Amino acid sequence: DIAGGPVPGPHPTGDRLPGYLYVVSASDSVTAPGAVYQYAVASDGTIAAMTPTTVPTGLAPGAVASDPLGHHLYVANGGDATISQFAIGAGGTLTPLIPAVVPNPGNYSPGSGPSGMAVDPSGRFLYLANQGSGTVAQFAIATDSTLSPLTPASVAAGLNPLSIVVEPSGHYAYVANFGPGNAVAAGSITQYRLGSG
Repeated sequence: DIAGGPVPGPHPTGDRLPGYLYVVSASDSVTAPGAVYQYAVASDGTIAAMTPTTVPTGLAPGAVASDPLGHHLYVANGGDATISQFAIGAGGTLTPLIPAVVPNPGNYSPGSGPSGMAVDPSGRFLYLANQGSGTVAQFAIATDSTLSPLTPASVAAGLNPLSIVVEPSGHYAYVANFGPGNAVAAGSITQYRLGSG
């Protein structure tokens, strides 16, 4: 999975200012540690690896998301049912928050596969689609950027949810469900209304 970092805005000439790109990488094994690759994005759109090139995550990372302002990054790890939490520094490099990981309440068994993650437009809430458990985990983002589960900690989605998006007003979220995984039965979209909390 892939996520962007802070891009301050358009340059007076119309070009984009530099930003950052983060890509999660996992081995085929759910018991192997994963990593986030860090790249700087130049004003012409080309990327270059930063130093350090990678930052470790939990086991078998499967989804990544940053907040709208690009101050923090979250990585969902399927192998150990956790979410790694990072601050994005001024130079784009990632530093683990304290605590470095929090449990994923919707990922009921290691390896069940977090598959999509989204932060709402206000940067106050994070939602995570868990493919194997058919749920969406929901978190509040504190002022120190750390996650804490909402109540309830997860809600039902359809069969094999793969991705999630929060629309720009922050009032609704949608989850694309792959379904049973055969050509006979179609997938579905689960629709949610997001409350003030």
